[in-house]
Amino acid sequence: MSSTARQVKAGPVHLEALPEVSALLNIEELSMKDFLAELKAGEIAEMVLLMPETSPEDLNSSSVKDKVVLEGFTMQRATRLGPAILKNPEDPMYPLAKVLSDVVSKHPPSQLPPDRGVRHVIDLVPGTKYCVTRQWPLPREQCEVIDTFFAEMAKSGT
Repeated sequence: MSSTARQVKAGPVHLEALPEVSALLNIEELSMKDFLAELKAGEIAEMVLLMPETSPEDLNSSSVKDKVVLEGFTMQRATRLGPAILKNPEDPMYPLAKVLSDVVSKHPPSQLPPDRGVRHVIDLVPGTKYCVTRQWPLPREQCEVIDTFFAEMAKSGT
């Protein structure tokens, strides 16, 4: 245990269901930062943890993924993409899209550009040492093992 740690005596925990939803609406909501500060200061006497009734399995149900259910959202999202933003000055992204409109091609290519092949070749002169691109140099023993390995490879012709 570190010297800054202090032992806290745990008090009794009492769980009870809240009687009405209105009681939940009157509870003070705290940010995580304020909650931790007040918890550390010992100012929290009661705490309510709200758990959603919907499980992750329910959220992954077929109605959530159903195209009929999502059709409205899909159309709404499609109107906010690409050139549609440039046609609607009321769109909040319009000023930014207008400034950057000359950067993006109006007719993007349908495929990748052709491969240009080898872009550079490094010719090593026989006896040249390998490049070390590490942040710290290797220990001498490891360098010797690597040098021996490459010397044997060069002698064998592989």
